[in-house]
Amino acid sequence: MAHQKRIPKVAIPKLDRGPPPPPKKPAQNREDRVTRACKTCRKRKVKCSGDVPRCANCQATGLNCVYEQARRDRLKE
Repeated sequence: MAHQKRIPKVAIPKLDRGPPPPPKKPAQNREDRVTRACKTCRKRKVKCSGDVPRCANCQATGLNCVYEQARRDRLKE
C-alpha cells in the first residue's frame, strides 16, 4: 500500500434547532381503550367501539361483526 497523506479533521458547527418541543401527552387512558376489537375493525385499522353483538363501525357499514376468542381461552384448549 502506498503512503497516503492524512487530511486534517474539521470541526462541524452545531445547528440551532430552536426551542425544545413541548412535552408529549400522557399515554392514552385505559378508559379510552376497548378490551378487544372485532376482526373487521382490525383489518380496516379503525377504532372499534367494542359493542356486542355489532360494533358501531360494522353497524354503519353493514359488515359482519365477529370477535375472535380471547387469547386466554384459546390457550386453555
